[in-house]
Amino acid sequence: MLAREDLAFYAAEGDSTPVREQRYLRAYALVALLMRSGEGRRALAAVLHAQQADPCRPVVVEAILQREYPGGLQALAAAWSLSMRVPEVDVRAY
Repeated sequence: MLAREDLAFYAAEGDSTPVREQRYLRAYALVALLMRSGEGRRALAAVLHAQQADPCRPVVVEAILQREYPGGLQALAAAWSLSMRVPEVDVRAY
């Protein structure tokens, strides 16, 4: 999910709408997962700060999350998997 696809992520041509929608839904779900904890918010903030520092080039999100998320990408993958299998049933406002 974090593998960079350059502009193909946003492609409007040559890509089916369901595939594009899935990409956006997964990205939204990842942000929602990160927003659920202080550690996740700090990791997401590091990604956003890096992008803000160099807005014309994509940042290496996986490297930042590996460094900033407690336990790195392996822990994030486990949290992601758990959230997909057993989603929290509550209302969140950010």
